[in-house]
Amino acid sequence: MKKRYWLISMLTLILLAAFLLPACAEPEPEPAPAPAPKPAPKPTPAPPPAEPIKLIFSEFEPPGSYWETEVGAPYCAELEKRTEGKVKIEQHYGGELVGLFDVYDAVLKGTVDMAKILPTMFADKFPMDGIIIFQPVNIKTYRSGQAWLDLYNKYPDMQAQYANTPLLGFAPMPCSGLASTSGVKITKWEDCKGLKAPGAGPAPESRQKAVGIVPVSIPPPDCYMAFKTGTLDVIAMGLMSLKDFGWNDVLPNITMVNINGGPWSYVMNQETWNSLPPDIQGVIKDMIPWLTEINDRVQYQNEQIALDTFPGEYGTNITWLSQEELDRWAEVDTPAMDAYVAEFVTALGMPGDELKSDFISLHKKYAAPEYAFE
Repeated sequence: MKKRYWLISMLTLILLAAFLLPACAEPEPEPAPAPAPKPAPKPTPAPPPAEPIKLIFSEFEPPGSYWETEVGAPYCAELEKRTEGKVKIEQHYGGELVGLFDVYDAVLKGTVDMAKILPTMFADKFPMDGIIIFQPVNIKTYRSGQAWLDLYNKYPDMQAQYANTPLLGFAPMPCSGLASTSGVKITKWEDCKGLKAPGAGPAPESRQKAVGIVPVSIPPPDCYMAFKTGTLDVIAMGLMSLKDFGWNDVLPNITMVNINGGPWSYVMNQETWNSLPPDIQGVIKDMIPWLTEINDRVQYQNEQIALDTFPGEYGTNITWLSQEELDRWAEVDTPAMDAYVAEFVTALGMPGDELKSDFISLHKKYAAPEYAFE
């Protein structure tokens, strides 16, 4: 009996201890309060936008001319767009800052940052470019600028000519007309003998002399009065430029023969170029084909416009020569090119014969119908 009582008591104590032990255990610590959030950092103010790089562009062609509205201004706008506004170009036309005869020196000195120049006026600095003036008189080439660019890309000597004035693009003028004053009508090359025309360096003047034209050094602003007074008789130039310069009334006759390739190029001052960031230099280099192609297109299209509108608008008399007559001009003209290349290219140790061969081949290539513009 006592044993049984003892067992019951022990069980009671065990159960009581099991009940009391959790109550006697130390309470778990309360979780520490979450740290107060750190204040958000104050935003760093954005730096003020960088001022765009300002470049001064000079062009001797008249304001409002097709050279401005369809070549120069679109190029400047495209360059500003591709540099995302990092470049801003201040454009000047009509020789407002510097005339044609002085523009190359102005680029060299940094008076202007960018300009269109006529390399044939500086045969000592651009001897290879002189060949561009000799676009074949009996071949109608659609892409004369591309032909020039192809030569430039092939010949390191031609690239070296632009070492002091980095190239922006080529803009030849595939002139198709000899415009002449009243009473002067040209139907064969012999009709040119004794006529006076503006000269612009050894290459174009040698071509003029080949058919008997006498070169005269007169800047474009003075040509109108020279034509009016008989100091000048004829000029080889792109047809639409006659309208832009206002010469249609003193040059009512046009003979469709190309004896002036008009090898213009766009260049930049060397120090300006060196100051530009690499990304902007890259954009400018990438745009060389763009500027060259747009010029080819503009020249071709404006020639067609002039041919369609000049007779009705100005009473212009247009004379077309037969292929046989054009071949006769070529026979007289080719020796002039050969002589120029011999004196200004081969004699200076450059590959004159190869250059001449490539030049003719490229003009034949780009005379194919698939290269014509719409």
